[in-house]
Amino acid sequence: MAALTEQAFQFVTSETLLEELVDVLEYPRLRKYAPFSDQDLRRIVAVLRHVALVVPGDYQELDKVPTDFKDNIVICCALESEAEYIVTDDRRDLLPLKVIRCAGYRPVQIVSPLAFLRLLER
Repeated sequence: MAALTEQAFQFVTSETLLEELVDVLEYPRLRKYAPFSDQDLRRIVAVLRHVALVVPGDYQELDKVPTDFKDNIVICCALESEAEYIVTDDRRDLLPLKVIRCAGYRPVQIVSPLAFLRLLER
């Protein structure tokens, strides 16, 4: 775990993804298990802003996730931030893609959290 304390990676998100997170955390089916107040949601977003590189999320004209159009914002965030990896546990829509290739950008690998930890251990 030493690699994690040596800043082996930069956590990246976008304004669009932060907005999506707040929307999801406000779903009634989730609120019955974790009823976040507006103040809680502001704190969560503030912490994420503090620990992450937040890109604007302007680049959204992309259709790379055929099974869930809403997941394209994740791909856009990775491209906009020039990320090398998308780390996700989305086994239905994102992980099966394995790599995103888009003209003018380097390929972005899509890996599970466990696979990413193994990469960090190298």
